[in-house]
Amino acid sequence: MPDYSIYKDLLNSGKLKPAHKTEYDRFSRNNEELNQIINLTASYRVPSSSDKADAWESIQKKLVRDEIITTSLKSTKIIYFKYLSYASVAFFVLLIGLYFLFRYSYTETYKAFRGQTLTVILPDNSEVKLNSESVLRNKVFKWKKNRKVTFEGEAFFKVEKGGTFIVECGNKSITVLGTDFNVYSRQDRFEVQCFSGKIKVTENHSEKILTAGMATKSDKNDILCNPYFYRSSKAASWRTGEFYFDSVSLMNVFTEIERQFDVKIDVKEIDNRVYTGYFKNTNLKNTLDLVCLPMGLVYSIKGKKITIK
Repeated sequence: MPDYSIYKDLLNSGKLKPAHKTEYDRFSRNNEELNQIINLTASYRVPSSSDKADAWESIQKKLVRDEIITTSLKSTKIIYFKYLSYASVAFFVLLIGLYFLFRYSYTETYKAFRGQTLTVILPDNSEVKLNSESVLRNKVFKWKKNRKVTFEGEAFFKVEKGGTFIVECGNKSITVLGTDFNVYSRQDRFEVQCFSGKIKVTENHSEKILTAGMATKSDKNDILCNPYFYRSSKAASWRTGEFYFDSVSLMNVFTEIERQFDVKIDVKEIDNRVYTGYFKNTNLKNTLDLVCLPMGLVYSIKGKKITIK
């Protein structure tokens, strides 16, 4: 076989003749290994003062060094992409976990602020009308199989027929299958009035069954009293802006006025008095007259602050 080593020097010097270049090209196409060697050594330069043995040793050392560097770079790339793939899988798994955690635990919250009411349509088309400063929460996931809400304040429920529907109010719960009822659950007061259908009110180990026209409430010891009949003409009248009270703490009446008119009431020296009467949430001065005058109380209004004594 011809000695092609001279072609490399001629190729570097630019003195390769056309005839030789044609032969060199034909040979190099059939010799991939030669191409690799030439590519590796194309940039090599040997000092003119070196003899053939020194030149060949220098080339061998450079070939070995370049091979080590190339192998090292390839290994680094393999390790990098390996750990990058691991990180991508871990991140993907984390995203899936966060998605299902969010989906299972996500809770919808509805709140009626002072001076307003809010109507909520739940996923099963049950309707809840919230009175001022009332909060309703429900978990969205699998709602049809687990119809449960937590509630604080006052609201009127119109529950669509279906599976069990539960309203949780602190340590009390109301279980229904399809009915209308009003719930009042604020601080130390709790009362449920059944308008239609049948509901079960539970508190710890106490349980009361209510049918249309019946109600129950907690006594001073936070125990549910026996069911009683309520005056249906005045029940849940807050939905039309009217509020009726029967021997209710005067402080609770003033608190309701604060909710309906979005004001702050400062009350001085009224002891533990109770109030029987009503007011409408359309005019603040008329409301204060209806409540204060029969009780012998004097009030003053400055902006949204009211002083009563």
